[in-house]
Amino acid sequence: MMRLRLACCALLASLPAAGARAQGPGVEVETRGDVEEVRNPLDFISHMGEPIPADAPKTKEAVLRTLGRLTAKGDRDSNPDLVAAWNLLDQTDALSEKEKADWVERRIADLPPPFVMLAAVYRSADDPARGMELYLFSRIRLTIDASKCADPSAEEAAMSVVQLVLPRLDIGVDRSKVSDEESERVFTDLIRRSAPAALRRHETTPSRAAHPWWVAHAGIREIVADLVGRSDKGESGSRARDLFKPEKEWPQIEREIVDGFRDQLTAAR
Repeated sequence: MMRLRLACCALLASLPAAGARAQGPGVEVETRGDVEEVRNPLDFISHMGEPIPADAPKTKEAVLRTLGRLTAKGDRDSNPDLVAAWNLLDQTDALSEKEKADWVERRIADLPPPFVMLAAVYRSADDPARGMELYLFSRIRLTIDASKCADPSAEEAAMSVVQLVLPRLDIGVDRSKVSDEESERVFTDLIRRSAPAALRRHETTPSRAAHPWWVAHAGIREIVADLVGRSDKGESGSRARDLFKPEKEWPQIEREIVDGFRDQLTAAR
């Protein structure tokens, strides 16, 4: 019997297939064995890591031009373009890892946290401390963004970005050649040394995209709404009221997350 599951990244839920699939014009359905996986086509996270198309740009100039075009939408709900840019940046051979990290850091105030987390991977190859600083900065911003979403499951879904990217972070030792205890010690020490710089970077780096659209479609609520037939097909303004907590709550959300990060750092010392 065919089973249906919702691709809410790390958060998966099963539903009976009968009746659900037929009413979901706003979803993508992919069959894998006896499972039909349902994804929100507007979700950034569940499309990360998809292979770039065969006709993707091949030269440095063309890649940079395409990245600029795909990420130029500002504070708008444009996840298909954003995740296409993320996948292109990650998979292209036209740019070196240093060039990729430089491209992100020059636009760090405009790009969603998954781009910064990717830059952390590239920086860590030559400078593990700098890579960890970028990683921790992106973790702070990722947590803040997800916590602004009205759907609580978006926070858990956002953690799948960490699960995808963190294993690629270079901590300065070959993890396959040291014990788990030694790897954990090095990792923890790197966090301690890099966290103050990550906090300073958060405090001094603006976020010019006011709404965290990249994570807004990652929760279960959005997929279910499309399965059963959505009535709210409005523009970004009206959708923002449904997708995000009231903006008056955002400063408190940010303070609590940053204070919690500082508390964890103090406890680890």
